[in-house]
Amino acid sequence: MTSQEAYTSQESPLSSPQKRKHNTPDTTTPVQETKRHGTRRPKRLSSSTESSEGDQPTTQPLINLVTSSFEDSDKSLSPRPRNKYPTRRQSAKPGTTDSYNQGATGRTTSRRKACLRPGDVLRILGQLFEEVEADDRAMYKVTDDVIRDETATCDKSDLVESTNTMELRRMCTYGEVLPEDFSRVIIPHLQLTSQDVFYDLGCGAGKIVLHVALETPCVVAKGMELMLNRVIEGQRALERVQRMCPRIVREKVIRIVQGDMCHPPDDVNMMDATVVFINNVVFPPLLMTAVLEILGRMKRLKRVVTMRKLCERHRDERCARQKSPCVTFAHPPEEAKVLVSWAKHASCYIYHRVTCV
Repeated sequence: MTSQEAYTSQESPLSSPQKRKHNTPDTTTPVQETKRHGTRRPKRLSSSTESSEGDQPTTQPLINLVTSSFEDSDKSLSPRPRNKYPTRRQSAKPGTTDSYNQGATGRTTSRRKACLRPGDVLRILGQLFEEVEADDRAMYKVTDDVIRDETATCDKSDLVESTNTMELRRMCTYGEVLPEDFSRVIIPHLQLTSQDVFYDLGCGAGKIVLHVALETPCVVAKGMELMLNRVIEGQRALERVQRMCPRIVREKVIRIVQGDMCHPPDDVNMMDATVVFINNVVFPPLLMTAVLEILGRMKRLKRVVTMRKLCERHRDERCARQKSPCVTFAHPPEEAKVLVSWAKHASCYIYHRVTCV
């Protein structure tokens, strides 16, 4: 009896009609005898012959599908090669800089249009403004001495200089739309694209400016604030976001500066604006009239979102006869409710430009 016949006879328990058949070599094919040491593994079937080098490609070990269990089948397959070093996505921990940057590449096709998901943005904003979130009393403090000190270095307009103490204190009162509702309600109305230039006039600590830069494809976001202490908080947050999310903001232009919107600095002169947000709840009438005139001079402006109507008593014929800049916007504006820091909720108004000046 040849070695091949002996080997076949030893496998008689598996020689049922369901046994997988194998081609046996003919007389012209030399068969190399193989000594087998140790006990054979049950429930597995090896190939009956070994191909000579170069004749046939190497194949995976065969599995007896009749007697092998599901677990055995998994174990009998050759394991896939595993990478020795984990990828960046595997090694990144939730909430780290890498995870935020990786999330951007999954949502956008271009680095210039990179943006994050709303949930990630809200978490990042909490980290950027952690000191303000812990103690915001300095943001809300608007005594006469504080206003004088925090606006001393700002080049102010005649309108602000001539504003009486009570109105100036009211004008500098701090308040913000809650980030959750800004993301859920206002951002869809802004309709920002990579071609837009966004402005927040009276931006406070610049939270909305950074919110827009992180969550939308807009590549230019600027904010202007009269009070220096709020600007300092915004600039500190801007430095942090540049470290935390470099791939998101690397190609974006983000500015948070001190300035009077009636006499703005050159680098934020507002004439390049296409979309503007204004929390004008505490603006006195004279300032609101001046802001409306500024909006009318913005040649590229498409949309404005305000927290109070631009023209409280708008009438198309009367406002057109008076040549008021408000006639360049569609009336009545769209209205939506948002959660705010100074009340349970408030209305915001969305104006669309209908004519060019």
